[in-house]
Amino acid sequence: MAGYIGNKAVNLSTSGADISGTANLDAVDIDGAVDFASTTAHAGNATFADNAKILMGAGSDLQLYHNGSASYITDQGTGNLVLGAADSIIFQNAAHNENMLVASQNGAVSLYHDNAIKLATTATGIDVTGAITVGGAALGSGGMEFITSTDISNASTASFTGFDASKYDSYLFTFHAIESANDGVVFYAKTSSDTSSHSYDGGSGNYVGEQVFQSDNSNTTSYLSYSTFAALTSATKPLGTDSPEPSTLNGTVEIFSPHLSKYTLLENNFAYISQNDQHTRSASSIWRAENAQVNAIQFYMSVGNIASGTITMYGRVNS
Repeated sequence: MAGYIGNKAVNLSTSGADISGTANLDAVDIDGAVDFASTTAHAGNATFADNAKILMGAGSDLQLYHNGSASYITDQGTGNLVLGAADSIIFQNAAHNENMLVASQNGAVSLYHDNAIKLATTATGIDVTGAITVGGAALGSGGMEFITSTDISNASTASFTGFDASKYDSYLFTFHAIESANDGVVFYAKTSSDTSSHSYDGGSGNYVGEQVFQSDNSNTTSYLSYSTFAALTSATKPLGTDSPEPSTLNGTVEIFSPHLSKYTLLENNFAYISQNDQHTRSASSIWRAENAQVNAIQFYMSVGNIASGTITMYGRVNS
């Protein structure tokens, strides 16, 4: 049966209705399936009952639905569920006023707790805010944190001023392939208790301690009386530059209690080949002999420059 509604042709049959043009309907109640062969446009909401799914793909691969208790986005087919954004992908709460995760193009992926960033990726690793707990142990409390690293090239001194009493309890310095520009020298250190200009303490009674060194199966203990410097290697087994040494110095210095008005302890461990071609290990405990805080340290050779090497500084986070 054919006819017109207004100027629109309508063909009705037992299998359906064919309307030429646009049909404006106030309400539509459809009991069966609807097959759209082209684009549909909605100026209002499309409402789905609980457990009614939006199915996409030839095999209903992508499914969106709410089951009355939770909402689901499910990839049931082959391949991956891929989310993309021109700037960032952001997961938020229902009110859209708190972030939970933000993944930015060419930038950080940030995880939040109560709208505060706790972990974020960087170009070199990750940044963590707060403590890290593994198996019930808080690693962020008392854990080591990288502060800075210096590559040395023919420098008279290497100074470090990144001491921070509000953040760190102690400090660790690692020494990699340190070489002296001169033969027969000793590796020294001085500390500073001056918070402004960082003048380094070199008075006659500033440092005292004990040094043990092992060289070619012999052990020697020497005592550092009150001195103007902290000797980190042995004066009787000095560093050398001649072949086949060359005296490449490797080791650590750890500074304890620098932010207390007490004696600051430097625990030192080094290994190197001495001027007379002996494999030498030097360990020492040296105190800055004053009840004062330490806020900087300087390393240098007894004569000449530090030719090359790398020194890295770490801080032990306040417990």
